[in-house]
Amino acid sequence: MNLEYCLIENQYSENKEMIVCITTEGETELDRSAVETAVYDDAITVLIEYGFVALEKLWFERYVPEKLDQKKFKSDLDSIGLKESKELCGHLKDMIDLTYAVDKKSPIADSGDPNFFYPDESTDITDTVLFSDIVNSPKKQPAQRSSLIAYKLPEHEETISLCFYLFLDAKPHGEQNFYFSFRGDFFDDSGDEASNYVKPIKLDFQRLDWKEFKDKGIIVFQSKKTFKDIMEEMDYLYSVKYKFFSEKVMPNGKKMKGTMDVDRNILEIKDCIQPEANIVFETTVADFQNLCVISDHIEKEIEIESEEKISTSILTSTFEEIYERFDKKREDSAKEEDYEEASLYKNLIEDLDVRRKQLEAIDKKEITIKEYTDNFQIGKF
Repeated sequence: MNLEYCLIENQYSENKEMIVCITTEGETELDRSAVETAVYDDAITVLIEYGFVALEKLWFERYVPEKLDQKKFKSDLDSIGLKESKELCGHLKDMIDLTYAVDKKSPIADSGDPNFFYPDESTDITDTVLFSDIVNSPKKQPAQRSSLIAYKLPEHEETISLCFYLFLDAKPHGEQNFYFSFRGDFFDDSGDEASNYVKPIKLDFQRLDWKEFKDKGIIVFQSKKTFKDIMEEMDYLYSVKYKFFSEKVMPNGKKMKGTMDVDRNILEIKDCIQPEANIVFETTVADFQNLCVISDHIEKEIEIESEEKISTSILTSTFEEIYERFDKKREDSAKEEDYEEASLYKNLIEDLDVRRKQLEAIDKKEITIKEYTDNFQIGKF
């Protein structure tokens, strides 16, 4: 499916903001099926780079003061297969002109008026303006927007669901001990040796109004689930690998550099987190729209990934590797008379013995990622 776009300047706005709308090829109305295409995903990336924010999934505006380099912008959209449509531009301009002629209001304002786009009163309107599956009035007037702003900023203590990428970070504490903490990011590559990517995840966040942040125009969101809650939902076959660089000063004054590689299963570190801590992130009102757009894309990624399949033989092999490693650590600890650590691994092995029965009960060669994540959670036992 090919997509097209239009780029126009809002002549009725004081700052003459640039507007971009996206639809399927040949349409002069916004067709929601455009959202399901790969080109749409690429277009979002380009739009964000140029400072556009989503007021609706197919309607974007640019509020940054720097002038838009239209030639380069159009070239970048063209390079991903998005073509400019003069017909769509003409239709959009006519619609905006009509809206202002009737009531001097911007078609992108949050008016709260149920007849915002002035449809005929007899028109059966139930969704957002311009989409092809909406019935326009007999007079062909623009249909209403029941909620034009796609991403409403939550009020204080209101909750919003967001999708993001989950990471598990490690911080050395002494020579062999570590603190671990969960972290959220809207990009899936941290580029940090002390951070392990876990998975895309969806969590509920509550908006907090911390005065020291609010005075600076910063919005703070805190996850409703704690680190303990998130850890309970981790799959027990997950392992982390970290590389730490160290530098020691020798008695002779020379510096010696070294590295320390850490490879541990999640069961070994599940009690090394602050259980009551939460994931917290901050943003601004302007960036909030972009984060919501990215969140929508990550949600689609979660849906696609959940249906992918994994071989049960791989799960069994991974399980046995973990079991053997735990057993060896138990033996080594006992030989070194570190009975506390030996007891820890003895308990972990007993835990795995219980979980082995669940693995052996699977009578399929493959299971979906959703089945895996739902049934192999640490908290299931």
